[in-house]
Amino acid sequence: MRATHKNAQQDFRVEDSGGVVLFHMRSKAARIWVRENVNAESWQFLGDALAVDRRYAENLVAGIVSSGLSVA
Repeated sequence: MRATHKNAQQDFRVEDSGGVVLFHMRSKAARIWVRENVNAESWQFLGDALAVDRRYAENLVAGIVSSGLSVA
């Protein structure tokens, strides 16, 4: 479930902890993308990360990458 891009700093860092996958937003572009494209509740945010059910993680990665952002 990893995709990479040429950027020195990745926009998102993914941490798979079993049933929940954390998407750490590492750039301003990542935070803007989440705000504009993800329908999330406030309790899904843990620090700089968006927590999503494992079943939705691959679709989220696909959306991020198709928008030109990077994931590691």
